[in-house]
Amino acid sequence: MKRLVLLHGWGFSGSIFAEFSAEFDKRACMVQTPDLPGYGNDTGDFPCLLKDVAAQIATQIDFESIIVGWSLGGLIAQQIAIDFPQKVEQLVLIAATPCFTKTVNWGRAADSELSHQFYQKVNENGGAAIKGFYTQLAAMERHSLKVLHHIRRLQRGCMAEKETLLRSLKLLHSSDLRSQMFRLQHKITWIYGADDQLVPAQNKPVTNNSVIKVIARAGHVPFLTQPDACMKIIEEVMDADD
Repeated sequence: MKRLVLLHGWGFSGSIFAEFSAEFDKRACMVQTPDLPGYGNDTGDFPCLLKDVAAQIATQIDFESIIVGWSLGGLIAQQIAIDFPQKVEQLVLIAATPCFTKTVNWGRAADSELSHQFYQKVNENGGAAIKGFYTQLAAMERHSLKVLHHIRRLQRGCMAEKETLLRSLKLLHSSDLRSQMFRLQHKITWIYGADDQLVPAQNKPVTNNSVIKVIARAGHVPFLTQPDACMKIIEEVMDADD
């Protein structure tokens, strides 16, 4: 039986995958949607180091799992594959990158000054910043108001504490796994939304064992706005290993 692990992004919880993961009930697979530390039903502290977050999540998943990581969850999935390769059969990374912040030789990422400004907004008023973030994500989609209502409904009652939001945001914008990606022997499928403004679609594979898929008419949450297209890609990954 296939084992599928869906890791959520910053400002969300595992419940963001509630409807998407239900589609896998039609297949012979076991699906997990764990909450990251401090998010959703997890009452623990969010670690300051990416390696420690990965280690916590790794204890919850079985060997040879297909890990689907979205945004921050994609960064954590990469670290799990680096540190605990036996836990991973394949990686599927949605709207993710090994480095979320622009550097001299890494341009298709978030601007460091804008990242700092957003950190300050979260520090001043976490709740308002989260609401603004949800609105920003929805604005990338064709039916933005409908998507915003959808996100709010799935995430109702799942707000993390401000300290968790700040720690995970700092980790997201300070981590850089590019120099470690050569260690990954797993096949990696990168899924991007063509209209994503946070993590623009890449056209150059990060590793030799990478495949890039771009979903049209989708922003940063393609599994919500184009679930059929996203599901088809993941099913192809699962079937290719049978």
